[in-house]
Amino acid sequence: MNTFLFGKTKNTLMFIVKVAVNLSITVVLQYLMGLFGIQLLTGSIVNMMLLINTLFVGLIGSSIIACVTPFIGILLGLSNNIILQIFICVANILFVTSFCLLNKINFKKDLKIISLIKDLISVIVTSVIKYLFMFYITFKLLLPLIMPNVPQVLSITLGVTQLFTALIGGMLYIVISNILKKTLKQI
Repeated sequence: MNTFLFGKTKNTLMFIVKVAVNLSITVVLQYLMGLFGIQLLTGSIVNMMLLINTLFVGLIGSSIIACVTPFIGILLGLSNNIILQIFICVANILFVTSFCLLNKINFKKDLKIISLIKDLISVIVTSVIKYLFMFYITFKLLLPLIMPNVPQVLSITLGVTQLFTALIGGMLYIVISNILKKTLKQI
């Protein structure tokens, strides 16, 4: 199977199992962080997990998880607006897709500093892409067509909060992915 699309899986059944396990871990963390009631914390952890999932289940698996987590947020009581969750779902897919594509760029693999810089650039660029979609496309263009009297507070939630949660989640990804990569090499 194509590792870019499906991660390092040998067959379809293994792919499905990996997606289910990664989704379960993501949902448990989403629930636990949601208990604190702080969107910045919950969103950052979910974004971190979306990027970590790219390591294990590739673009397709990560996109599946990126679609499911906003709606799990409704079931967990973290959100109550299904229309906004649809936009967050699309933004999450853009987030993992752009991250996967940027990480496909190969530099000299023996230089750890190059890898760290590539991760930093990937996180910043993908966070800005997610922000631009959530704020400009969703709030300024699409949402007013569906909800004509959109409250101003939604622009902050859709824009700045999404940018910060993506950046924080990305930085957490960099730290944890380096630990995971070292650990997985030893196994």
